[in-house]
Amino acid sequence: MNMQRLVVISPSSFPGTSGDTANYLELVRGFKRKGFKVTLICPQHPQGRRFDEKMVKEGIKVVRILFNPPRLKDFNDKSVFLILLKLMSFYIVEAFTVLCVLLKERSKFCFVRYGILSLPIFPLIWLLGIRCICDVFELPTSIPQIPRVLEKMCHVLDKKLLSLSAAIRIMNYENLTLLCKLGIRKDRILVSHPGVDLRNKPPTVDLHDIPPATFGFFGVLEKWQGVDNLLKAFADVVRVHADSKLYIIGDGTMARKLKQIAEDLRLSDSVIFTGAVPREILWHKYFPRFRVLIIPRPRTYSSFLVPMKLIEGLAAKKVIITTPINSVVQNILKSCTLIVSPDIKSLANAMLKVIEDENLQSELCKNTEDATKFFDINRVVDDILNMFDRL
Repeated sequence: MNMQRLVVISPSSFPGTSGDTANYLELVRGFKRKGFKVTLICPQHPQGRRFDEKMVKEGIKVVRILFNPPRLKDFNDKSVFLILLKLMSFYIVEAFTVLCVLLKERSKFCFVRYGILSLPIFPLIWLLGIRCICDVFELPTSIPQIPRVLEKMCHVLDKKLLSLSAAIRIMNYENLTLLCKLGIRKDRILVSHPGVDLRNKPPTVDLHDIPPATFGFFGVLEKWQGVDNLLKAFADVVRVHADSKLYIIGDGTMARKLKQIAEDLRLSDSVIFTGAVPREILWHKYFPRFRVLIIPRPRTYSSFLVPMKLIEGLAAKKVIITTPINSVVQNILKSCTLIVSPDIKSLANAMLKVIEDENLQSELCKNTEDATKFFDINRVVDDILNMFDRL
């Protein structure tokens, strides 16, 4: 498949600051290193021109969908009718853009992020006879407490659309069970995970060069991240260790509420909200400021994913406290992370434990090397290309 054309389609807006954009950038660059001519299709972004020029220098073409899809913040600011109207408009512009690119590039391979923003793409790709791998982060039917009527609608939609893909990439065995129930052939399902380029990873800083009792969270500030519980747990830590610091790096619909929670808990002097920052600044400016990375996600459907922040934390040899993670990698993480329940008390106890035990910190950091190799993006890309070979 050397020098074949591959089109990657993502609803995320690049460059972005989310784990989703970081994950897809790793994949796109990985495909390019394997000899593909890669075109990335994605929505507009305020800093898109600079990013696109950078990608061109790397030999990667970026095509922008000239209409932005509705995002989570729209649900607070706009009526349902306006959101649906914006979604339908995005579908039309997206389908037209994808069609033009696929016809012009004459690509035989397509890698598409599955989700509500990419629904019209799959029938189009199927009609063009392109070999497509559908990248499923999570199936709607696996979301806990979803209304029964909506669950049935999602079930039918998943079955119809996913059957149009030549293959499906998933990140946990829970989705494997669901897909098999939908009638998807098991030999067309790839269980995989995100990865990082080990040649371009976050800098490693010796623990003793970082202030003690320092914690960090980075990512989009949404309810499913559990940062509200993290702040409440951190308040318990500050009562014991008054010099503790917590960096909250990111932005989202919960930002204002989280700042209010910190103020109500009298944590204004102990919690630093930085806003969203580019990946390079995160790595080089903020990673050296905290010893312990916290991933406090509550037990929801997103707990089955492997967060990019976890992989980047491993690569930087951080002490990591995380709530239960994807079953594919659970055993890999046992020796190099503290896996705790997502409740406030468990989070606080874990934070106090690592503060008071530097030997534990050193042991966890020492064990990150093997886990980091497991998440090498080149292994992940090879698995995807092998699936293309079998189609």
